[in-house]
Amino acid sequence: MALTRLSKTLLGTFTAAAIGIGTLAGATTATAAPAEQTTAQTITIKAVNNLGLNTTEAKSVQCYVRDAVPVGAFDPGAIDGQLGTKSWKAWQLFLNDRGFNAGTVDGVVGPNTISGLQRFLVAVGYDTGGIDGIDGPKTKAAWKAFANSGGGWADHSRTLIGRPCPSLRAGPTQVPGGPCAVHRPSLRSAVSRGR
Repeated sequence: MALTRLSKTLLGTFTAAAIGIGTLAGATTATAAPAEQTTAQTITIKAVNNLGLNTTEAKSVQCYVRDAVPVGAFDPGAIDGQLGTKSWKAWQLFLNDRGFNAGTVDGVVGPNTISGLQRFLVAVGYDTGGIDGIDGPKTKAAWKAFANSGGGWADHSRTLIGRPCPSLRAGPTQVPGGPCAVHRPSLRSAVSRGR
């Protein structure tokens, strides 16, 4: 009987202690400052970002920026149809040089680069849907149309590149049958017909 009374007393004491601890724990949680919530944003930098261009079209815009005056200032690297960091650095340099403000020359295709590209495309006559720094469908369509026009050399060679159309001149950078010759056959045929 003494053992039972001792058991009940200990049980009662432990229960009271547990309730007290639970109440204190509950009180501390209830009165504690709420945890600060932060939103994490993940930014993925692509190694290659053609902005919707196929390989041939990407080669066209690589040739365009490579052939811009001053020659050699805007080096996109290999004319391989892959617009990677080096190609985008060349485009950012070109856009900044021409006053289209592409921001930091880092090869990252972010909102500043897109805005600069949009300003350029609008200046040469393409509808990007506005200057908003977003590579939406209209911007991609304008970029594609620019690439398919041979990079716009025929209409904008002197004002934006600073020299005559590269396909209309002979020189060390123009390799017959090279990557920059493939996508401009209409300009070559116009020259051969005497236009």
